[in-house]
Amino acid sequence: MFNTKLLLISILLCFSLATSANSNLFEKIYIDYKGGNYQDALDKLTKINGNKTTLGLKAYWKGLCLSKLQSYDKAIIEFEKAIKYNNRSDDLYYEYGQALYAGNELVKAREAFKKSAKLGFKKVNSAYYMGYISQILEQLKLARKFYSQIIRTKSSDESLRQISYFQLADVILSKSEGSKKQKKYIKKYVLKFLQRSVDIDPDSAVGQDALRRKQEIMAKYGLDPYLLKNGKRIPKKGTKFSFSQDMDYDSNVTLTSDVPTTTATKKDSYIFTSELYSKFRIISAKRLLINPELTLGHILHSDRSSTEVYSNDEYSIKPAIKNSLEHTYKGRPASLLFDFSYNYTARANRSTETKSKFFNNRSWTISFGEKLNFFDFGPTTLKIKYKDYQNYIETSDNTTTSFSASQLAILPNATLLIFFTQADFISSVTESNSTNSYLFRVDWIYPDFMGKFSLNPNFSITFLDTKEQSSTRGTEKTISPGFKLSKNVSQNLTFDVSYNYTINTSLSESNEYKKHVMGISLQYDL
Repeated sequence: MFNTKLLLISILLCFSLATSANSNLFEKIYIDYKGGNYQDALDKLTKINGNKTTLGLKAYWKGLCLSKLQSYDKAIIEFEKAIKYNNRSDDLYYEYGQALYAGNELVKAREAFKKSAKLGFKKVNSAYYMGYISQILEQLKLARKFYSQIIRTKSSDESLRQISYFQLADVILSKSEGSKKQKKYIKKYVLKFLQRSVDIDPDSAVGQDALRRKQEIMAKYGLDPYLLKNGKRIPKKGTKFSFSQDMDYDSNVTLTSDVPTTTATKKDSYIFTSELYSKFRIISAKRLLINPELTLGHILHSDRSSTEVYSNDEYSIKPAIKNSLEHTYKGRPASLLFDFSYNYTARANRSTETKSKFFNNRSWTISFGEKLNFFDFGPTTLKIKYKDYQNYIETSDNTTTSFSASQLAILPNATLLIFFTQADFISSVTESNSTNSYLFRVDWIYPDFMGKFSLNPNFSITFLDTKEQSSTRGTEKTISPGFKLSKNVSQNLTFDVSYNYTINTSLSESNEYKKHVMGISLQYDL
């Protein structure tokens, strides 16, 4: 009896000492594991022995270490031993699933993640793995179920919701392949889910991938509303409302006219020009762009004593409709242009005492043109224009036929050169007032001048063939160099400073003049 009790005490004492030793080893193994010393931890695990519980824990830790060392086939064996020994570690099935997934045993991996979720460990993460595995196995219905589950779970991490929206969009796209309603599904679900993925975090890698994927899909299936059939991309914003206010100082105000012939007043004045502009865009068949526009303008001169000056006060109403038919030229986007505009102007030149404004002139203009890429460095625009002008004095009525060409050159240093030329052939009711005008202009645009401004130096020269008056006036020349400096004060507000010098030469001294125009301008885009 005494010997039996002594044996039992000895066994219990040995078990206690063994358990204590294992406990100390497991503590050291844990420290090695956390420190990334996985091989040292494995070496220590070989020294552990014991009952099923101890062996189960040993197998679990060996599986963790082997997974970290990317020995997934051996890790799987150890995790299966841990399960056999009924190890109760919370993350056992999750880690087992990851090892199986890395080892490409996808069906078994999904079952392991399913078990992990059922036991309540990383339910959302496990659902993502189950969804992604189902997607790889082309079991799209199951994949959709798991991704949707993550999205509906309020406690889901935002990054998992983001990637789930991305993958769900891909699943629906795959399911819609071959369907007659594919575009409908893409519009209703695929693009919507991709956009939701972007909205969660636009700056993340997933957000950027989702945005690129959305653009690719829209381009592939012709669903990008801002990508026309000829490959031209147009701005998303199809409407524009702006108000601009200019204040210019003119050292020699010239009598304004809708024909090139001008006369200087030899008077200086400040000129205040206000303009309200609006337009909206209509897109038809992703090929035809229709742009109705309306411009309301008002001009006021500070000199209220000189009739010659304030008679230039005016208001104008200018509706227009500008259209383009998009096509291709040598495989590149091109535009057939056709515009119609109307201009009604009232001036103060008929009532110098009250300074009231009355009808002065109206005109309508129709133009046709083509914008295309003849050259690699920038587009070319060619236009022909016809204008019918009617003045309150019938003898001033005229028609103008114009031809113009402009060339944009994009330079290697990110600056722009714009060359413009136009010929105007004016046929007046009063034949002696008929003229031919030839304009040449060049602009250089430096959009990032000093990192904050946009600089635009320019130069123009105009030759005016006075035809029947050539014996007294000759060919008049108008030379005008100038510049404009612009700065975006805010997203909607632009501030400009400008200067222009103009010299007009003629055989007739009364038609010769020089002037300086300095101005500031504010434009606010609504």
